[in-house]
Amino acid sequence: MPDPIKTFEVGDRVSHDREGIGRIHAVEGTHAVVVDLGGGKLLRVVSPFDKLHVL
Repeated sequence: MPDPIKTFEVGDRVSHDREGIGRIHAVEGTHAVVVDLGGGKLLRVVSPFDKLHVL
């Protein structure tokens, strides 16, 4: 049985395995999110979000 699809909301605090801690800046349906990592750095992460975890 596959893992459930992770969902995120704007404002969620998240941790990215490689990039560190940030906050969800935008949600693009169920296929991508944009994470604000601070200092003006944005990271677009696409599904299945294996490296992204809600804090």
